[in-house]
Amino acid sequence: MCPTNGMVRALTNRESRESGFIGRQTEMAALTDALDEVLSGRGQMVMLAGEPGIGKTRTAQELARLAKGRKVQVLWGWCYEGEGAPSYWPWVDPLRAYFQSVEPNSLRDQLGSGAGPIAELIPEVLGIIKGIESAPRMDPDQARFRLFDSIARFFKRASEDSPMLLVIDDLHWADQPSLLLLEFVARQLDGNKIMILGTYRDSEAPPESPLGQSLGRLARLPSFTRRPINGLPAEDVASFVRGETGITPPEQLVGAIHAHTEGNPFFLGEVARYLAEQGRLDEAPDSHDQPELLVNLSIPQSIRDVIGQRLIRLTERCNQALTTASVIGREFELPLLAELTELDGPEQLLGLLDEAISARIIEVLPGGTGRYQFRHALMQQTLSESIAFGQKVQLHARTGTALEKAYGTDPGSHVAELAHHFTQAVPVVGNEQMLRYTLMAGERALATYAHEEAVEHFVRGLEAMDVDPNGRTPAPDAIAAGLLYGLARARSALFIFRPGNAQDAVANLRSAFEYHVAVEDKERAVEIAQSPPRLVIGERGGLGDVMEVALGIAPEGSSAKGQLLANHGWIAGVEEIDYGISSQSFQEALQIARENGDGLLLQRTLTLAAQVDFYHERFQDAIDKTKQVLALPAGDLDLVAECAARYINIFSAFSIGEPTRPQEPVAFVTAAEKLGNRLWLHFAHWMSEYEAKFRGDWETARQSGIRGLAIAPNAPTLLATMPLTELETGHFDRADELFQQQLGVLAGNSVDPTFNFSGAVLVSGMTSWITGSPRQPTLPAKFADILLSSRSGVPFFATTTNIGLAFEALTTADVESCQRLYDSLLKMSGNYVFVVVDRLLGQLSHAVGATYQAIDHFEKAMPFSINGGFRSEYAWTCWGYAAALLERRADGDRRQAEELLEEALQISIELGMPPLRSRVDTLTSQMGEPSVPTYPGGLTQREVEIIRLVAAGKTDREIAEDLIIAVRTVTTHVGNILNKTGSSNRAEAASYANQHGLVTPDADEE
Repeated sequence: MCPTNGMVRALTNRESRESGFIGRQTEMAALTDALDEVLSGRGQMVMLAGEPGIGKTRTAQELARLAKGRKVQVLWGWCYEGEGAPSYWPWVDPLRAYFQSVEPNSLRDQLGSGAGPIAELIPEVLGIIKGIESAPRMDPDQARFRLFDSIARFFKRASEDSPMLLVIDDLHWADQPSLLLLEFVARQLDGNKIMILGTYRDSEAPPESPLGQSLGRLARLPSFTRRPINGLPAEDVASFVRGETGITPPEQLVGAIHAHTEGNPFFLGEVARYLAEQGRLDEAPDSHDQPELLVNLSIPQSIRDVIGQRLIRLTERCNQALTTASVIGREFELPLLAELTELDGPEQLLGLLDEAISARIIEVLPGGTGRYQFRHALMQQTLSESIAFGQKVQLHARTGTALEKAYGTDPGSHVAELAHHFTQAVPVVGNEQMLRYTLMAGERALATYAHEEAVEHFVRGLEAMDVDPNGRTPAPDAIAAGLLYGLARARSALFIFRPGNAQDAVANLRSAFEYHVAVEDKERAVEIAQSPPRLVIGERGGLGDVMEVALGIAPEGSSAKGQLLANHGWIAGVEEIDYGISSQSFQEALQIARENGDGLLLQRTLTLAAQVDFYHERFQDAIDKTKQVLALPAGDLDLVAECAARYINIFSAFSIGEPTRPQEPVAFVTAAEKLGNRLWLHFAHWMSEYEAKFRGDWETARQSGIRGLAIAPNAPTLLATMPLTELETGHFDRADELFQQQLGVLAGNSVDPTFNFSGAVLVSGMTSWITGSPRQPTLPAKFADILLSSRSGVPFFATTTNIGLAFEALTTADVESCQRLYDSLLKMSGNYVFVVVDRLLGQLSHAVGATYQAIDHFEKAMPFSINGGFRSEYAWTCWGYAAALLERRADGDRRQAEELLEEALQISIELGMPPLRSRVDTLTSQMGEPSVPTYPGGLTQREVEIIRLVAAGKTDREIAEDLIIAVRTVTTHVGNILNKTGSSNRAEAASYANQHGLVTPDADEE
């Protein structure tokens, strides 16, 4: 018989009471329900939040006890505050313990192909499983994804053998890489028997903190639950005190204790034990007034006060040992503490530690002898804060020296711990050891893809040397150069869209490079020059001279020289805007790649060259290069190269009007998700948004845009195209909200020729045009002037700027500007850059009175729009073409204009484009009565043309090709025809056409 949920909760409550766990029945019932979900194969993530001492850890321990009783494997990780724990420590510690407890063959199966990447983080795996192949070198973002994916897959496989509960305590102290891994694994919980239980202090997790931001993203997952932990209710206090002390206090005293502690279990327990030790817990109170009662009993006023009272009652030597231990950290080991304390042998220290265990200050850690930890972080903090500054510095120095001796010349994962202690000891030992270990800690963080932690280490070291980590400061020595180079790589790995974001990284790299050139360390200088920081296109990094110097000292024909040539080609193409030099450098790099059989260099050179082609508006060349990359076997394809190739391939295909299938952006999203790189994942969602928008699938466009902005909130790409969807659909307030966000990103930054600013000009102009009045306030004139005159502005962004200006000129009827912008955009005839350029050229021509020229452009735009699937653009072209025809007034122009307006109206209704429909209605009303004859059934001229072709047996696609309209438009018209003629199928419609003489045009029509 299987117990019901109610029975399970009853059993849980009884088990909790029997274990001495009081007052958490509601919380435990909810946690047990979550555990039941996990055992059913529905992974869960629960966060316990509350103040210090409120019982988060105790609640987690109780769940762990119950989980073990149900054959659930429990792993426990801790986060520590500023103690030099290595990156990912709350993951590494429990995983290492688990790996050492599992039979090697089972562990091999559970790790699978992820054994190599995980061994980079937890080297002990190599000693357990023999023959693990080293993980291949990858781009930092790709390698971090590989590590995260390997860990997530391990949990999935391991939970198939036994359900798992992973507890991560004190997440408010977690390093950011650990939080990112938590997010990654949490997204994979669905369908797995895994429960993640986290605890954190809600007062230390504001929304802007790393944990606060992670919680915001985790909250969107269906498997996520946050449960606040509050103080014990008054009715549970007596039971709690009795469980802690064996004494039942008088009711009035219970009320006073509850009011004083607010039910905080840690504080409550400390107060109860304090009063019990004083012999005053069971005495009858003299006062009925609670505040006076507390004063009479001398109850400490805070948690730290009551801990202090407990410590005072320990022997002096025990307090000294605990004080030293508090400097080591929350956890400590007997041999190290013995070396740091002046005692008569280890037996004396063991006696002191037993005294502290009896006083419930520390506890023995399971899984090994000689390992201890403070029972609560508040105890360690209270002790540590009681130490005088000078004494604490001395203790850190002695701790660092002892650890240095213990770890030897290869401290491995302990470098962050050593860096922490020697950083605190700088006033007495100087900064030599601090700098050495800080550099090592930063490099280790980079090696384990903990880029955020690496930045902190490198910055700390540079500041200790009085070297500005954000300025153009020469490196005084090799240590500083190493710190600067490490900082450049870490910052580049954390690339985000923000004006000037990469300039600090550029300065860091230049300083490191110049130092090694000056000391004639050519090999190191060439290595540094191969990894320039990422830049926003249009920013000048100014590293062209660095590449030229490096090319002069790199070995001829080496892959290193090939990479430098590729870097040089990129800089020449997108910073110096010299396409000729750029192409030459890329050709030389490709030759080296082919001669050396270097597939990775080949792919990356092709994708860099394709991007330069795109930004120089050589779209077909870009497509040809990306096809070479995407044609490679999947096993040989580098994920970074694949993402870059898919991005440029989709964007370039749009630009020349090639139909883009919806599955192509989907494939891009899939590749970007595998890579785990936010830059490329944002681009992938942008291409999905872009493709959906111009099919007129507004809702898909919105959802793709929202996903992209969640990844890169200030991305200028999405902030330039998402407003266009809202403008087309008449949601002007939403469009303005997005545009204001775009302007907010630019506020305080100098104007530069990046897409940040050209996108703003585009949105401003389109807003003016679609709303029918100039946007107020207008953008400063200097925006466009600077964008178009800059020496580092790529042609594609210049075209984007001119398109925005063109729509502004059309709105204000500025004939002179319309002519000037027509001349500037004419070279882009036959292309698509956020609009079908020929459609815009047609409107500009019409505005300056060049009607025949306008008609020529509209006639080019019609098939281009249809073939590319640009439905909204096709509808606007129909409207503009109709206006030009009515201006020309040649024979048949009015009839054709009416057909075009009918077409535009049909699409505006179908897609939901109120601004276009309003323009169509206005132009139609200006025309007066239609000139076409009235047909049977109320059929329109266009519908008659289509029913004739239906009667001829043509398909919708064939009709669309004959009439040069979209297939979907034909299908819509056929539906209207069936409705108007009372036909149920195409054959009946053809019969109707024959019966009413519609197959052969009337003589007066001819």
